[in-house]
Amino acid sequence: MGVVAALARALEFPAWFGGNWDALAECLTDLSWREALGWLLVVEGAERLPADDARTFGEILSESVAYWAARGRPFFVAFAGEGPWPRWPGDNPP
Repeated sequence: MGVVAALARALEFPAWFGGNWDALAECLTDLSWREALGWLLVVEGAERLPADDARTFGEILSESVAYWAARGRPFFVAFAGEGPWPRWPGDNPP
């Protein structure tokens, strides 16, 4: 199961979810079916994503965080697993 399908299942995306990267971005910025004061998304296994998928996924997560921040709603992403972690857009090396 790919990352998009796994997230759709875990977050119980609505029936209209399109099953691709664009639809993932849309759903992560429209969480109307998961009403909450904020969200914490815990991602396991990101270190196993192919480089292109990791880059796309990272861009979508970054855009989602910025979208919700601009609306004053917390949206956090935490990564669990063994690493090493993919480089995400906006990462600053230590």
